[in-house]
Amino acid sequence: MMSFMDKPNSAVVRAATTRDAKAVSCIYNAALEERRSTFETEPRASSDFEERIEDGRFPFLVADMNSRVIGWAGLAPYSSRPCYAGIAECSVYVAPSARGRGVGTKLTEALAAAAQDAGLHKLISKLFTDNAASVRLVERCRFSSVGLHRFHGQLDGEWRDVLVVERLLDEPIRLVPYDPSWPQRFAAERAALADAIGAWATGGIHHVGSTAVPGLDAKPIIDILVGVDSLDASRDSFDHLAALGYLYAPYRIEEMHWFCKPHPSRRTHHLHLVPTRSGRFRDELAFRDMLRSDGEFAQEYAALKHELAERFADDREAYTDAKSDFIRSVLARNSKVDATR
Repeated sequence: MMSFMDKPNSAVVRAATTRDAKAVSCIYNAALEERRSTFETEPRASSDFEERIEDGRFPFLVADMNSRVIGWAGLAPYSSRPCYAGIAECSVYVAPSARGRGVGTKLTEALAAAAQDAGLHKLISKLFTDNAASVRLVERCRFSSVGLHRFHGQLDGEWRDVLVVERLLDEPIRLVPYDPSWPQRFAAERAALADAIGAWATGGIHHVGSTAVPGLDAKPIIDILVGVDSLDASRDSFDHLAALGYLYAPYRIEEMHWFCKPHPSRRTHHLHLVPTRSGRFRDELAFRDMLRSDGEFAQEYAALKHELAERFADDREAYTDAKSDFIRSVLARNSKVDATR
């Protein structure tokens, strides 16, 4: 039994070995008896976990304190279908005597980091809706609720609902000083894109975003805007973009087709296919041009980005949304200038 003086937050998270299998199975079986974490009802033997740990295809971690395993976290494949490669289902279990002291959070964050290092881009989990501790855990660890599966399975003869949650794995937001090689990197990519999808790029291929503004600190990702006739017509270009290493990721689908390369967790390029006659197409170019032509705007934007990168280092969506007011204000000032010409 853990003593009052033990501090689970000081536990060390490490990769599991087969020597940990007995402790892992005991923690799992204790949770199984509680009937709050899994539909399974048959206790697991140490050998079941030895096999999983030895497999090595997915991270499997334990929380170790004073040479005693007090929790574990592991990943399993979400599906064997190739289209779901990069997605894994996660499980986190903590010994009853170690709960409520940060062990689950520590394990979950370490598991997310290990998953990203392994090239995965999303974690999912299913929780019983009445498991309040697990719901709080995934909320702390930046999982998003994506829905409820009603009457998803039976446990002890009772149909149970499960909450489905997911966490997109993304590299932390990192701003670096302007790199003079960025225009050359764009030029090389533009040439490849022109060969691959030139027939659809009726509005040109443009370098946008902060890497397109000389002297501006930026995430080291080349943003590329391609003007197309329509979103429907440009869908035929997707296979050609995939051949160049671009991954389609639906985002603001009413405005654009959004791609990243090579992977959401290791980005070198962003690509937007945007209808040339749309407001978004005009705004992306106008914002870039305003930053290029007005050093005061550029400095103000750089200061804001550094502030937001520190605040939202692990939340790319919040970082992007927080810049919106500044971008709208710059575009509004640009519109007023145009109106007076």
